[in-house]
This record gives sequence, C-alpha cells and structure tokens, in this order.
Amino acid sequence: MKEFYTISKNETAEIIEKKSKFIADIYPVKNVEEAEKALIKAQEIAEKIQSYFPDTSIESLAKSVQTYKDIEAWKENPILKEEAFDKLQEIMTMAGELTQKAPYEKIVNNSYAEKVTK
Repeated sequence: MKEFYTISKNETAEIIEKKSKFIADIYPVKNVEEAEKALIKAQEIAEKIQSYFPDTSIESLAKSVQTYKDIEAWKENPILKEEAFDKLQEIMTMAGELTQKAPYEKIVNNSYAEKVTK
C-alpha cells in the first residue's frame, strides 16, 4: 500500500526555491529564472532526441545538452561555419583523435543545411 503525503504551500515554495537555487548553481546564468528556462529547453530537447538514445535517461541527456550549450558547442541550426569546424578539429587533435586537419572547403557542404533553414 502506498502512502501519500501532503505538503503545505510554504513547504512547496521552499522546495521550489531550493531547486531553483540548485539549478542556478549548476548552470552559468545571470539569475534563477534564466537557469530554469535553460533547464526546460534542455529537457525539451532531451525528450525529443531520447528515442535515438534508448539506454540513456532523459536526465542524462538533458544534462549533456545543457553542457553542450554551456560550452557553446550546441547548434541552433545545421549550418557548420568554418570557425566551428576549426574548433572541432582542434578539440579532436587535443584529444589525440585527429593527426591531420582537413580543409573546410573540401569537407563541408552546407547546401542542404542552407535549404532547410530558409
């Protein structure tokens, strides 16, 4: 038999305040409201991509999405700019996964990305 507990409005407000402060501590934002908006967006994205990662929890996906956003590695559109491509190659080189850099103009084709973003 499950037990149910009721909490007062004051207790609810306290829980929400603690959660908001926790979120603000984790995410580098200006205020609690901004942190909650960032978390909601990451959560929404995680829910949409979860079917591609069936063994990963929504919480883990949301945290990963937010981490990508925090380090400015999250793309709002599929167009890959040269600066981003160079940054990716630099990260891969530092990780020991890339020994020779590829020329942007020979590797990247944004024609399809540009069509879908119009």
